Formats: sequence, structure tokens, C-alpha cells
Amino acid sequence: MFWDGDHWIDERPSIAGAPRRRRRTRDLLAAGAMALGLLALVVPMTPTAAATYPVDRLVASWQGSYDARVVPDSWRAADYSSGWKRIASAKHLGGSIKSTRERGARVTVTFTGSAISWIGPRRANRGKARVYVDGSFVRTVDTYASTLRTREKLFTATFDSIGKHTLTIVNLATAGRPRVSVDAFVIRGSKLKAPGAAPTPTPAPGAAATPTPDPAAAPGATPTPRPTATPTPRPTATPAPTSNAAGHSVPSSIDATGATDVTAALNTWIASVPNGSTIVFPAGARYRLSQGVQMAGRSGLTFEGSGATLIASGPGTNQLSSLFVIGHAYGKSWSGGDRNITIRGFTLIGNSPTPGVFSGGENQHGIEVEGATGVLVEGVTFRALYGDAIKIGDASSGVTFRNSTVETTGRNGVTVTSGSNILVERVAVQRAGYCTFDIEPNTASESATGITIRDNTAGSWGNAFFAAEGSHTGATIDGITVSRNQISGSSLLTVVDNGGTSRMRNISFTNNKSTKTASGPVLRFAHITGLTITGNVQPLSSGVLASITDSTGVTYP
Repeated sequence: MFWDGDHWIDERPSIAGAPRRRRRTRDLLAAGAMALGLLALVVPMTPTAAATYPVDRLVASWQGSYDARVVPDSWRAADYSSGWKRIASAKHLGGSIKSTRERGARVTVTFTGSAISWIGPRRANRGKARVYVDGSFVRTVDTYASTLRTREKLFTATFDSIGKHTLTIVNLATAGRPRVSVDAFVIRGSKLKAPGAAPTPTPAPGAAATPTPDPAAAPGATPTPRPTATPTPRPTATPAPTSNAAGHSVPSSIDATGATDVTAALNTWIASVPNGSTIVFPAGARYRLSQGVQMAGRSGLTFEGSGATLIASGPGTNQLSSLFVIGHAYGKSWSGGDRNITIRGFTLIGNSPTPGVFSGGENQHGIEVEGATGVLVEGVTFRALYGDAIKIGDASSGVTFRNSTVETTGRNGVTVTSGSNILVERVAVQRAGYCTFDIEPNTASESATGITIRDNTAGSWGNAFFAAEGSHTGATIDGITVSRNQISGSSLLTVVDNGGTSRMRNISFTNNKSTKTASGPVLRFAHITGLTITGNVQPLSSGVLASITDSTGVTYP
């Protein structure tokens, strides 16, 4: 027997013969299964006087206008990786759930429909999972609840029309609550005809019915906006890219186990993919790189990680060992020129022997952005890097970093040495060896302008939460907003002071909160024209909250 987090389970008899409850199968659900042309395995719903569970209410809302059905955790269209166990329990639909505690364990459901909903339990020992639709990261779902809540709608995706889609769930094995479970899936099919509507004409005998075109596969059709991660086997390590409606899939001939260095093979293949393409990595793949993915002069590239992991094996002293280097290509100098680059859905892991502690080898970053315009990074996890999660320089502009997790970095969560119009939002920086966020132009010719850091969370730092100081070179620092961030493991210690070589302008530090007691002054600002410090919360053991020196246009209560 073992404890599944809810109750003791005896696997031997229960899996073979799970207890059954008195049920009836709804005619509409069965009809929906036949209409969709999928596996006719429908979870019967217990009759109730009123919809009791979220899944009941969901099915009731869909049934009025659509074919709809509930399929169990053991549905054969659901492809589970290793690490999942089936647990029998009358609490759950179909008498069982599938559950895992393993990081990276995933399940992919392939279905035809107009919507899908992941049904499962919430509980104090349940954690987070990343969800991908058609190979594209959508969001991270937290299945935590202080008390057990069964048959919950954990995630729902809807589509404009009926079609073939995939839903992938990847367990993040959250610290202290690593378990994620699948109870069932609700599939919504085609829209029902209104009462009295004319039936669909039957083709004349011998006439071929006109097929309904698949918008994701018909020649000349608009590609599906979210790519499907379908690896295309190729005979050599650097084959020509294979194009399909979903994008270009990384070939299976490139080692995806993490056992060998694939730097040359992966970069050579990526170089062969035309601009304006989506590059799709296989879900759950692992690629080992002594140098990172490098690009210069590229445009319109989207890298869909689908949960893949890139592992750095190069030294922390070499910036080319960063896992993505935007602004450099093999055989070229630092040339920049990249435009409209998107990176999403990856786990990027460095090889620092002291994760989260500054060790001097500060040049290996998760993503280095140099001289690029229009960069989006979202849904990425960073871990054990010598340097930063993201380092932005060489007058890059229009960079957005959001909805991501920085577990450990040796230096900073985010560094800006030279850039404009930069947004960092909804990023969790759990441990940074130096600063959570740092703005530091290194020369007078560099500048940092129009930078917003908002709605992020932080754990702890080694030097400061936020710093902006320009290396005392007189570099332009203007239009910096730090707002609504929350920190739990350290104080809000902030140092914005360029030594007086020039005046920084338009600095706003508002509504940030720490729960860690510290001695003041915690917020230290100097040599600024246009300074706002309001709404910040910081427990103090002594001293005052802020120190403000040689500044004008100050708003501070």
C-alpha cells in the first residue's frame, strides 16, 4: 500500500477491478463521441439533482449547443510518458486518476473537437504544470488548494471551429508539492443543429461527397497559429528543413537525449531554416550545447520549446556558452541585426557548481540579446546559470520578458547594459547570486531608457533587489519604472546612484512589497531629476525606509 496524498491505496486488486458506482451514460455524450469520430469511451456521469462539481457545470453549459463528452484518464488517445501511476478511487470520474510526482513527466492528448478541458483534483500537495496547445506554451497551471477539491476544471482551451488539436501537460514538480493529476478530459465537438433546422443534404447516389478542407493542411491555407511539435526524421545530422503548416520540426537525427554535444548540428540546421519560420522542438527533448543557439541578421523566427530542455556545458567565462545568443552567428563578429525573435516554452540549464551563488564566471546567460529589435521571451524556466537569466545590450529595443521562472542564477535575474522599451513582467526570480534586476550601462555611450519592471515576484538576492548606477560613467538612464513587485526572501534593498557624473531622470519605484525585516535606509536614491517613491511596504527593524540625495522633482510621502 502507499499514500497518494489523499488516502491509502492498495494497487493490487484495485487497478484490475476498480469499484464501480451506479451510473447512466447520457445519450448526448455517447452521440457526441460518435459524431467526433473518436474513441467511443465515455465516462458516465452520476445523475444528480443539480450540477455539483465544476465538470458537471461545464458539461451542462456545453451540452445545450454542442456535442460534448467526458473521457477518462486512461483514454487511449492520451499519451503518457513514464512516471505516471493510475490510482483507483471512487472520488474521481471513471473510478481512477493518473498521477505523477516526476519533474518533466507529461501527457499529450490528440483529439478532434472545438474545445477541451483538463479535469483533475486540487489539494495542498498538488503543484504546477505547464500547458501547451498544439505545441505552443499557453500558461502554467497551479493545482494547489488548501482543501481537497475533486473534478475541477484545471485548464480549458476553445477554438473557432472543430479541428484536430493536441493538449500537452508537463509536470514542474513544484517544491514541497510535486504531484499533478489527470482525472479526465471533456471534449466539445461540433455545434448542434437548432430544432427544426433543415437536415444536411445527402449526396446523390454515386456522387462523391465534397470533403471539408482541413485549414491546417489544405494547400495554400493559412497556417495554424500554434505549431504542433512533430519531429521529422532525417537521414543526416544537418538536413534541409521540412516545412509544414505547423513549422519546421527539429530533426530526430539530432540527439535529443542530452548525451552528446549537438552545438554544430543544431546551429547548422537552424541556419538552413528561412526567416519568418517557426522552429518546433520535440516535447520533453534534451539538447546538450557547448555553445548556444546563435543567430545574427535573422528575422521573424519563433522558437517553440514545447517543454524541451537546453543544457549548457561550456564555461561560465564565455558568453557564447549562453544557451541563446541573439546577435552573433558562427563565423561572424558581433553583428546584431536580429528582428522579431520569439523564444518560448524551454527549460534552460547552466552548469554552475554553485546555483544561485555568484562565483565570478558571469558570462554564461540563459539568453543574451545584443543589438536586436522586437524580442519576446515567455514561458521559459532558467536554472543553474553562471550569469543572468537574460542579459540585454548593444542598444536592443522592444524586448519583452514575461510569464517565466528564474530558479537560480549566479549573477542577475535580468541585466540591461544598453537598451530601450524593455518590459519585464510576471517573472518569478527565486534566487539571484547578485541582483534580482540590474541596470548598468558600462560606458558613457550606452544608455538604458523606457524600462518597466512590474508584477514580478522574487525570493532572495546576494547584493540587492534592484540596482541602477551606470558604472558612474555618465550614461543616460531615463524612464525607469519598478512597480508592484513582491519579494519574500530578502528586503527591497534598492540602489539607484550613478555617482553624480550625470543626472538620471524619471525614476518611479512604487507599490513594491517585501515581507523580510531589514534596517533602513532600504531604498537609496541619488542624483535624479523626477523621482517618485510611493506605496512601498518594507518591515524595518531600525532606521528609515528611504535615503534621497541630490534629487529634484521628488514625490515621497
